[in-house]
Amino acid sequence: MIKLEGLDEELQKEMSQYIKNMTWYLPIENRLRDLKRAGKTLDEIKSILGEDSSILTYVPQTLYHGSIKSLDVISSRESTQKGSYVYATDNPIHALMFSIFRNSSVARGHIFEYLNDDGEYRFKIEVDERVLGALDEIINDRVITIHVVDGDDFFKPSGEAYINREWVSKEGQDIVPLRRIAINVKDFFDALEKLDLVQYSKYDKSKDWKTIMDMLGKNYPFGLGTQKGADIDAFDKLYDDFIGAKFPEQLPFSIQFRSFVKKVMAMNMDDKTPEEEMNYKLKYIRETADSFIKTTKGADGKILYQGDMDKITSFQVEDYFPHTNKL
Repeated sequence: MIKLEGLDEELQKEMSQYIKNMTWYLPIENRLRDLKRAGKTLDEIKSILGEDSSILTYVPQTLYHGSIKSLDVISSRESTQKGSYVYATDNPIHALMFSIFRNSSVARGHIFEYLNDDGEYRFKIEVDERVLGALDEIINDRVITIHVVDGDDFFKPSGEAYINREWVSKEGQDIVPLRRIAINVKDFFDALEKLDLVQYSKYDKSKDWKTIMDMLGKNYPFGLGTQKGADIDAFDKLYDDFIGAKFPEQLPFSIQFRSFVKKVMAMNMDDKTPEEEMNYKLKYIRETADSFIKTTKGADGKILYQGDMDKITSFQVEDYFPHTNKL
């Protein structure tokens, strides 16, 4: 069993049950991910997985919702293109990370989890600082509340707009938590460091293009379908102001790419259902943004990201709208 001494005792208890679930869940999830990457259809995936395809609709008994506030009632809220729901995940630490790293364009935390050769659960948190000084502001003496909620009040959605480990409240109902766990952010990371369960990647200018592509290829198209995105001029100004202040070299590209995104999102695809159309467009935009990034391995084995300046320059001097025949 992985050692979690030093973490909040209530958090340890919740993690112990989660770890038991992962011994059967993770191998199936990895197979599912490989099948998706191989381009298998949903029907093909169900056929290959057999009984294990139940993972597609599986809802754990207990879920977790993180917040910067301690809430008596968790109200449904609008998020990206998904509608208004309460969102929850099955990993209490994951819920905590969502609330700690609220703006992934500034810094983000990723939980890398796996089963070792003996079938024992292991995890490590990787923290990526994307704006200089962001971690000093984020990892400090403040409290995040993990709300423990009943899985019976949630269902597992599908589609490009949802992450793999995300469940949403049935019919968008508000949720009353079963209990709450208050976590001090600085104490949490101090404990992780002592357990060697966290790794930091401090800001480096070479990350800028990867940050921009993630922002424009994921966050921006999702946001177009929300109330914020309804006022497109004000929505674009948010991006202009943020990118202009933090990533001024990338601002001209960002303006042109956002124009490309709006063209894609406005297209009609009569051969697809509304859900299929949305999933296709979001995937297409994300893959287009990713295509501007080159990946290499550093001497230490870490993946390094670099902007493909030839493609980026070509994009900026042309009315770039690739592969429109596929849309």
